[in-house]
Amino acid sequence: MAKSRLVANTAALVVLVVLLAAVAANAEGVLLRYKFVPQQELAYDMWMIGTGGMDIAGLALPPEQGEMPGQLQMQLEANASFRLPVTAVDEQGNGTLGLEMGPLAMQMQAMGRSFHMTMDLTKGIMEVDGASIPMPAGPIMQQVLPSFENLSWTISPRGKLIAISGLPELLTGGGAMPQMPMFATNMADLQKLLKEMPAWLPEDPVAVGDSWDMQMALPLRAMGRYADPPPRFAIKYTLQRLGEIDGHRIARIGFEGVLEGVYLVVPMPVGPAQQPREAAGDMHMALTETVDGQIYLDLDAGQMHSARGNVAIDVSTSVPRPAQAGAEAGKRLVMQMGMKLHFVVSPAL
Repeated sequence: MAKSRLVANTAALVVLVVLLAAVAANAEGVLLRYKFVPQQELAYDMWMIGTGGMDIAGLALPPEQGEMPGQLQMQLEANASFRLPVTAVDEQGNGTLGLEMGPLAMQMQAMGRSFHMTMDLTKGIMEVDGASIPMPAGPIMQQVLPSFENLSWTISPRGKLIAISGLPELLTGGGAMPQMPMFATNMADLQKLLKEMPAWLPEDPVAVGDSWDMQMALPLRAMGRYADPPPRFAIKYTLQRLGEIDGHRIARIGFEGVLEGVYLVVPMPVGPAQQPREAAGDMHMALTETVDGQIYLDLDAGQMHSARGNVAIDVSTSVPRPAQAGAEAGKRLVMQMGMKLHFVVSPAL
């Protein structure tokens, strides 16, 4: 009996020491930082599942085309792999990383149909239900694909995006067909965004339960017009837990954020080319996005170990109703679209 009591007391003492050590470590806090090593390659697999729907109001089809369904539903599953080679590290520890994308595989169900698609951006080909289809070889794709291959960015140890290069010119409004992008930014906007973008990791050590915020305005343009006031993105991070995975110290960081204030009015013609712009009508678009999830940061390696989360997107768009639909004057076609996605990023197998 005395021996059993001694074993029990010893075990309780060990547990108490471990708990006190854990509490002390949490009280002191941990410094959350990236660590970049030249020639290092970070490799991840990503899975994503999602559901979405679109409601359409105000569209009247000609009688011979039947009725327009009021709501369209969609389901999708997707997976891809990507690698981030560290090409350079400067004296401040800032790392320059490239991007190598593997094929994207996607299974989608919509309007009673199901199809499987595989797309390889590096080769410029895609496969739909087993049939190979060359991707469009027009001026846009000829420009976009090489740009993605040359994409690189520089990140600070605190996770601040310092510089980015190789962005497709299509996305910056200066591509081979600059009249095509409806929503675009320019290099001045991009430089301003990079300068104002804060680091997502806190400056000081944090303990379990500590939270910190990141907020920023986005210089979004539509057909040359800036959104006023600009949309804002706000996200809150919380150090939820410290633990171990495969012998490495891991920090679980929770996040929840929202992108709001995206409201754009885009001029668009709806009649003959000679019709005055003032009478042509506008497209109105409002967007809200929310995110939440967890990031698992490897404290020893100084890199993201894995992540998981959810994204919800709601978009409302209204445009002048097409004249051929026999609509009343002033009536507009309204589309409400919602999408919910769940994603998982894990170390590549």
